[in-house]
Amino acid sequence: MTSNTNSLPRLPVPKLHQTINKFLNSVRPLLTLEEYSQTADLAQEFLNKEGIYLQGLLLDRAASTDNWLTEWWLETAYLKFRGPLPIYSTPVCVRSKQQFTNVSHWIDYLSKYLYATGKFFDLVRNNNLPQDIIGDSPLCMSQYNKLAGTYRIPGVEIDSLRYSPDTNHVLVIHRGRYFKLPIYTGEGELKRVLQPYLIKHLLYSIISMPEEEQVPVGVLTSLDRYSWCVARQEMMTSSVNKHSLDVIEESMLAIELDEPGIESYESFFIQTMIGDLSENFRYYNRWHDIRYQKVVTSDGFSSSSMEHTATDGSAAMTQAAHTYSYTTPVSDIPVSLEQLPFLEELKWEISPIVASYITDAKYRLIQLSKKLSVKIFTFSGFGKNLPKSLKLSPDSNIQLAIQLTFFKLHGVSTACYESVTTTKFYEGRTDTIRSTSIESDELVRHLYFNGDVMSDKLLGLLKKFYIAHNKYSIEAWNGQGIDRHLFGLEMLSKQHNMSPKLFSNLGYIRNKHFQLSTSQLPNKYYQYPGYAPLVQDGYGVCYNPQKSDIHFIVSSYNSCPDTVTADRFSEVLIESLFCIKTLLEQFPVPSRL
Repeated sequence: MTSNTNSLPRLPVPKLHQTINKFLNSVRPLLTLEEYSQTADLAQEFLNKEGIYLQGLLLDRAASTDNWLTEWWLETAYLKFRGPLPIYSTPVCVRSKQQFTNVSHWIDYLSKYLYATGKFFDLVRNNNLPQDIIGDSPLCMSQYNKLAGTYRIPGVEIDSLRYSPDTNHVLVIHRGRYFKLPIYTGEGELKRVLQPYLIKHLLYSIISMPEEEQVPVGVLTSLDRYSWCVARQEMMTSSVNKHSLDVIEESMLAIELDEPGIESYESFFIQTMIGDLSENFRYYNRWHDIRYQKVVTSDGFSSSSMEHTATDGSAAMTQAAHTYSYTTPVSDIPVSLEQLPFLEELKWEISPIVASYITDAKYRLIQLSKKLSVKIFTFSGFGKNLPKSLKLSPDSNIQLAIQLTFFKLHGVSTACYESVTTTKFYEGRTDTIRSTSIESDELVRHLYFNGDVMSDKLLGLLKKFYIAHNKYSIEAWNGQGIDRHLFGLEMLSKQHNMSPKLFSNLGYIRNKHFQLSTSQLPNKYYQYPGYAPLVQDGYGVCYNPQKSDIHFIVSSYNSCPDTVTADRFSEVLIESLFCIKTLLEQFPVPSRL
């Protein structure tokens, strides 16, 4: 799996003039003529003055590191964030509801999942995972080594990551009680994944325990990072707590057994992200610092949440493909106690100081749970097949619909973040496809004011947009985007106490204020992946295109008076998608010659 990692190309540093030109093209639709003129002047000044020096420093850094971006991005985008992890650093993936006919079916599902998870991590640990490839390009596989046993520890000014790649247990949380569940048996070459029927017996032991009132300790992990850091330090003064925290921090992942009775996918999405707050947090089953939390209810709702610091979505989707491919029924074989590994329940000692932090966390989490508006739906008008039949990119057409929707609602174009992987490079993560462009702005304005009846002008605008979006997508995938490059130049300017006027310019700031945060996560296992908006006055739009339909999760903040609800955005998005369908049905069929 990782044999070719060191031979991968290093993340390039784009040419400075190229990035500045692309920046000006991307910011043009967001500004008045006067604002654009000021921004263009400052961009030219930067290109001729400070930019030359900063570009040289960045090239030096690239020559002396394996990836000039990795450390900066990990710290600035994630570890230095001081807000709470729920909502702000926790993407969620929801599966279509399972049909559990009884409790045994529920536990079978979990047993198979944990067995398949153990087998998957065997592949990772033994470097036997098939090589990821896009086209002819092998991809960096280093993120797979961080899928299991990665934990985010709160700090005063910056968090840190704890890695336990050889861990043998998962954390199971049920009705506020925490259990260390081993899923491996044996040591060294004799180490094997526990058979599903044995895992099933351990899970039955957990859910069969009589209910006891619990202190919802996990809510502490939902606090802002400084407050949680202070509370954790207080907890660590107890040897009982220190042991429990060590077990949790070394867990492969968390399995969280939520109560039945959730009414909708939207409610379950928010509950996955936040936790069950009902009955005064009686059934609170979250621990937000763990990289991967798997949530399953006894009536069939299933989801996962991912603490985003160490890994991106593509690696998690590969994990899902492996774990959900195991479908062998679990046998009901009688088991003696001697056959089962020790199932440990974690204990806590709650001091008055920690109790006060728990009370504060509960109040804050209730407020946080009210912030997000979410809509989950499937658009059945078309999927990947229709645009592909016309030799057009499905992604470009979905992005056009999103752009058109924002324009219909707000009367302007806005900065749009569309994530793209850069894992063709060593330790690559992501960059941004600048979906908003001069071409997209011209096209959505024409559609808004003139409708979707095909004409020579409209056809020309469509072709220009498709070419521009595809071109930028390919360039960003090849490490030639502008956002990470400008980020690197900004980081160096701060380190060297420089203050280029461009970086404080209105156009530059507006171009980084992503009111549209979008991402494509095509997969068949987690139908509905999604996340919160990047900014308070923005929207999150995550989509999963299939052959003949498209799954969407749309989000916005209830607290912002300048945005509409996720329901309303989705209504207009559906209108825009039907508009795109009309355009595609009128688009010239490509020649077969």
